[in-house]
Amino acid sequence: MSKGTTTRSAGPHAVELAVPANREYTQILRLVLSGIGVAMGLNLEEIEDLKLAVGEACYSVGQDGGGPTGQLTIRAAVENRQLTVDVRQASDKPSLPRLFAAGESTEKSIGVALMKHMVDRVEYNMGRDSVEIRLIKYLQQEASTP
Repeated sequence: MSKGTTTRSAGPHAVELAVPANREYTQILRLVLSGIGVAMGLNLEEIEDLKLAVGEACYSVGQDGGGPTGQLTIRAAVENRQLTVDVRQASDKPSLPRLFAAGESTEKSIGVALMKHMVDRVEYNMGRDSVEIRLIKYLQQEASTP
């Protein structure tokens, strides 16, 4: 695999990108999510919230995963008026549960609090060799005109 970005269709209403886990590529992921937000009809504030949450998720899994030398994968899917964004990175010793523990006050836990404030739901998952944060944003129903 080359050292740039990889994009592929991940379903009828989904996109998946794999990039090196460094700050410059995280900015690209945030911009891609901005475009998806615009296409979905999110307002500017919702798009900015989504970008912030994605940036925090990238940082959190990057710190827990392979660090700046690893590969970051992001998958965004729209289904049933819901945007789901999965941020994943390989890790040989995941520690995300500590991040999500109540009462923790570390830089990482502040990032988790931000994510929870910016989107409707935040979940985490640890596999044998990866950590993943899932961000869920429910799309508002459009107001009907009389």
